[in-house]
Amino acid sequence: MPVRRAEIEFWNKPGASLEDFNRDSAACAKEASPQYGIIIAEQYRACLRARGWTRAAQQEPPPPGWHRGIE
Repeated sequence: MPVRRAEIEFWNKPGASLEDFNRDSAACAKEASPQYGIIIAEQYRACLRARGWTRAAQQEPPPPGWHRGIE
């Protein structure tokens, strides 16, 4: 029986680079952090979606252009 790999959520935005994702992810983490060290996941996700990123389950390693968020 083949081993099934777990799917993990990754983010993608057509034409965006890892640098673009890291910049947006950091900005959204800051926006979704009412207190140092605490991130409100739904606010973080909403912020990335508002910046044009799409979140979807992918197997590791993800296809090119898909990036792992902090959540």
